[in-house]
Amino acid sequence: LKADERSERALRLTTTCLKMNPANYTTWHFRRSCLAAITAEQRIAARITEQKDAKLLESLGFDGTTSENSGANTTNTNANTIPKLLVKYDAKLVETDLEMAANLGGPNPKNYQVWYHRRALMEPFLQSLSTETYILPHDLTRATTLINSELGYIQSVLTVDAKNYHAWSNRQWLLRTASQLFQSQQKEKLHRSLWEEEREYANTLISTDLRNNSAWNHLWFVAHRGGGSGGSTSTPLSIKSANTEALFALEACKLDKWNESPWRYLVGIGKELVRNAKNSNFQSVADVDKVNYIIEELGDEINTLKVTDPKVAQVGCAFLTSARLDFLVMENTSESLLQAANLAQFLAEKEDRMRAKYWHKRKKELMMKVTEDTTW
Repeated sequence: LKADERSERALRLTTTCLKMNPANYTTWHFRRSCLAAITAEQRIAARITEQKDAKLLESLGFDGTTSENSGANTTNTNANTIPKLLVKYDAKLVETDLEMAANLGGPNPKNYQVWYHRRALMEPFLQSLSTETYILPHDLTRATTLINSELGYIQSVLTVDAKNYHAWSNRQWLLRTASQLFQSQQKEKLHRSLWEEEREYANTLISTDLRNNSAWNHLWFVAHRGGGSGGSTSTPLSIKSANTEALFALEACKLDKWNESPWRYLVGIGKELVRNAKNSNFQSVADVDKVNYIIEELGDEINTLKVTDPKVAQVGCAFLTSARLDFLVMENTSESLLQAANLAQFLAEKEDRMRAKYWHKRKKELMMKVTEDTTW
């Protein structure tokens, strides 16, 4: 570090150090500096060979001087001597280093430094391709292979620990980046396939474990980022898509009524529909009528579950009752708001006494709204 030697020899030394302590972020940072320097040297050497122009070193501001330490042939490359354009990791080096990081990350699946290193290696390569007007088929193939390989690695980690935050965070970053790359190159088939397969993956995780709240969160991400925005922003759902998402969540609610995740997902979809209708995101009055119909139908379905299930009637289900309350509020009529206020009172006294103060507050707010509507 003191000599700032960025060479293959220094790279091998960082490997040894990281095997001893894979959480040392300084070592990981220096390793990336070595990779950047080696990549720059390789590219400069390739250009010299192709152009047979020894003066290219000088024009690029690269001195190419070597030092002989213990007989080793190493190149001292200062960060300031590497042109900014060249500070991008060679794809082969990236593939090799990802494998090394995977080996170190195996017994340390929640080591932040390992996850950051993986992202830092791939980000320059994928984002640089996204900014190009046209890229060679070979580069696109290599990028696609890299993306699929990383998704597979993350999936293997989530198989062991389905709630690993670092794994989920990296997966969502990778999906956004890959989506932007495919859209920038007008590869609609790859873009569509990416999100369809991810939707299938999220569905599989939920089917395996309905209480996997991380998978429900990811499903929301896929539903809202897989639209035309290229994954960069959240896209409001169409009425048809929102209805599909709501029915999927409702079926999960029927399978396990005491599982909060699908109830929150269902309520979230409903609130989004109502919000979009209020903000005139839908094109016609007929669309708004469709939204109102869907909200009423979903509310009736929830009410049916509450009435027909003897276990719910016997022991209660705060998640179900809370969801029913939310959908009554979404209907936004004096009658529905009054029913919602009564449910808030019921939750405070019977099914959710732990949060009695919250439900009393909700009841007060709802009664005030009923009074305002009646006065108006």
